[in-house]
Amino acid sequence: MSPTYQCSIRLLFLQYVSAFSALGLLSMIIGIGTDLVCISRIRRLIGRFPDRIGTKIFTPAELMAGQNRPDPAAALAGRFAAKEAVLKALGTGWSGGARFIEIEITTGPDRRPILLLHGKTAQIARARGIEWWHISIAHEGDMALAVAVGESMVH
Repeated sequence: MSPTYQCSIRLLFLQYVSAFSALGLLSMIIGIGTDLVCISRIRRLIGRFPDRIGTKIFTPAELMAGQNRPDPAAALAGRFAAKEAVLKALGTGWSGGARFIEIEITTGPDRRPILLLHGKTAQIARARGIEWWHISIAHEGDMALAVAVGESMVH
């Protein structure tokens, strides 16, 4: 490939990037997180610390959504894994100021998981430039898996 042809391709690419960015159609991944949780571990946690579950880990809405599922522990394990994945995508882990209770996983009308951030955790996400999230939760056997992707528009 000739240097002139390479330069033309680069210029064309930069023009497309600039146009998509100006239209607000270009996004950038800021963080990706994933987590895998044993459902039986969450089942034991619910049995041992029922009060702590509702004040430190899950919101009332998450607990109610879990109770409406055939296997509440599996539903909560998926949400637990999603919360862990969000912490990893934020880059904070448990010690970086984000709080589990401030990460809320709800279910949209199309049954997709929706992430709501509250308090300091929402501030951390905004400071990192994350404008929207994609959450995916899966279950297989005794495992729950979640992936969280935080994105921002390229300005």
